[in-house]
Amino acid sequence: METHAQTGIQTVTFGSAAGAMNTGLYCDYRQNGQTANRSQFSALQRRGRRLGRCIGDDCQYVTYPGLLWDQWLATQLLAMGVPASEWELWKDASGNTQHGYGTPYVGADMNYGSNYAPHYLPGNASWSGGSPPASASPYFANASSALPFLLK
Repeated sequence: METHAQTGIQTVTFGSAAGAMNTGLYCDYRQNGQTANRSQFSALQRRGRRLGRCIGDDCQYVTYPGLLWDQWLATQLLAMGVPASEWELWKDASGNTQHGYGTPYVGADMNYGSNYAPHYLPGNASWSGGSPPASASPYFANASSALPFLLK
């Protein structure tokens, strides 16, 4: 749906990582019962794109956020036996270790389609986008754990 964003990515894997991962599964980690993210693009941003519903100069589409991409990457590293101490390299503003692989970031810019704060950081009204605190929500607190069902 967006460039430069790791949202709504369908992922297909092949193989069992030398027997470390379960195979033959279809896992939909989206939270379809929760509030959808309505993303909007201006006419300039949508030039040459076929997006969802367009009203005047604005187009919007709906996504249903799920688990973090950082957690999917952490799951792969755990399957290969790489310890978290090798890839948990980032600290939040309070000096706490950020979980998951990569730099955690959730955008809050409604016009660019990254207003995922209500999903990933529920009740954190003071947060304004960027790298969230490591303990901001269960999504970020558990991002170094393997995704459910995948590892043996």
